[in-house]
Amino acid sequence: MSIIKYKWFWAWDFNKEEEWLNEMSEKGLQLTDVKAIRYKFEEGRKNEYTYRIEMLDEFPSNKKSRDYIRFLEETGVEMIGCYLRWIYLRKKKSEGEFDLFSDLDSRINHLTKILYLLAFIMPLELLGVINLWRSYSSVNDAFGLIVAILNSILAVTIIMGGSKIYNHRKKLKEERCLHE
Repeated sequence: MSIIKYKWFWAWDFNKEEEWLNEMSEKGLQLTDVKAIRYKFEEGRKNEYTYRIEMLDEFPSNKKSRDYIRFLEETGVEMIGCYLRWIYLRKKKSEGEFDLFSDLDSRINHLTKILYLLAFIMPLELLGVINLWRSYSSVNDAFGLIVAILNSILAVTIIMGGSKIYNHRKKLKEERCLHE
């Protein structure tokens, strides 16, 4: 039986999203499809899979990405779906440990990709905030005020998420320096 769940995760909360998918697997619900905030599950054996999420360097349709996904599939990993540059992967628990980022450099690289995404979005978001506040100040309507406030909250949320990823990456880089 198929079950559809809707859940929102920010890009910087990919670990929480992974945890949630693995909790669903523990309950016997196995992910079969994903589209943005829509997750489709099928009932299956409890704890059958370990789920992982990764942001690729390029879109999944890119040759480099396809080669990487093919490599993962050769190791027993199954790609369940993708959303933009994010891929959703699973591997049977019976086949052993499943960790995409087994060393500090790969974890740092993954966090850097997320930071670059946020660095691309943030200037656009800030321009939007500035334009909305300017528009509100000249027109002075309630709807414009609400939109400007909501967009400002979104900008602050993105900044906070980016700083969370930045600090985590910085901590991993310091840890790497200690081991060198």
